[in-house]
Amino acid sequence: MAGINTHDRVIRDWEGLLSANKDKASLLPAAEPLRADLEGILVEGKLLKDRRDSLTGDKQRTTQELQAVIVRGKETARRLRAIVKGSLGTDNEQLVQFNMAPRRKRGPRKTKTPTVNPPSVTPVPDTPTTPPKTTA
Repeated sequence: MAGINTHDRVIRDWEGLLSANKDKASLLPAAEPLRADLEGILVEGKLLKDRRDSLTGDKQRTTQELQAVIVRGKETARRLRAIVKGSLGTDNEQLVQFNMAPRRKRGPRKTKTPTVNPPSVTPVPDTPTTPPKTTA
């Protein structure tokens, strides 16, 4: 059967094939070695599928435990940093070693240099100008 791709469907297909083969065993004596092989493969496949399902559950449980440990660890690290900051002081440069920024004085404010805009050029009209009339 083409197109069977999920493990459950493949196993059900093999079980159906083996069941049908057992019903017609007297008509298919040449298929006996292959039937025995398929039974062994089916048992091995079921064991591996059960093991995989068990590992999936273990993986999910382990992930949940890891997330809980990370939450506890973050809270403990926050508390430890607070104790370090309280003991050393908020201005101490050694706080950098604990991945914390010490309180530092602000530097002088820098004055902004004014930007000089280039002089604007007035557009020249496209109409030609006529010279003034002279009276002679």
